[in-house]
Amino acid sequence: MIEWLQTKEQWTFNELEYQLASKYGVTFESKQSYYDLFNEARISWKKAQANNPKHDPELVASKKKEICELLETSRNRVGRASCLHD
Repeated sequence: MIEWLQTKEQWTFNELEYQLASKYGVTFESKQSYYDLFNEARISWKKAQANNPKHDPELVASKKKEICELLETSRNRVGRASCLHD
């Protein structure tokens, strides 16, 4: 998983969460476990969020919708995946 994380320039928390859930069936109870994976891959949280999503609300909404849809389609396989709704 660490090597896989290192293949991208940038990551978001939701992308990591989705990848772990869909590919490995893993959903952590604590967000700290996801942060620990970023840390172990030497990806700082700031690097993972290199583009401030607050600058483009439409892009944020679009990406959130895409991730939520992916989580929904994987819900049966994954079990406890969830998507936060505003």
